[in-house]
Amino acid sequence: MVYQVFCLPVFFCWIVKAGPLKRPYSMSTTEAMTITERNKQLYDLREMLTKKETEIAWIKQNIWLVNEMYDRENRETPLFEEMFGG
Repeated sequence: MVYQVFCLPVFFCWIVKAGPLKRPYSMSTTEAMTITERNKQLYDLREMLTKKETEIAWIKQNIWLVNEMYDRENRETPLFEEMFGG
């Protein structure tokens, strides 16, 4: 299953289901794969992995920023008052 991450500026992200992975022609037939095809597929997959790792790092950074903003804005507010309006 493939998911795409869509992000708005700074803090808002959502994940959308994008459907199954599409396989190259050579993977869906009984023909033997050449070393060049194998290397190309591995290269493409590693490129995709690098992009996804970058997206994950960006999402983790945004999670940290949201938590940091919340902590800075609410240092003086006790948790009980925030939850129950005490």
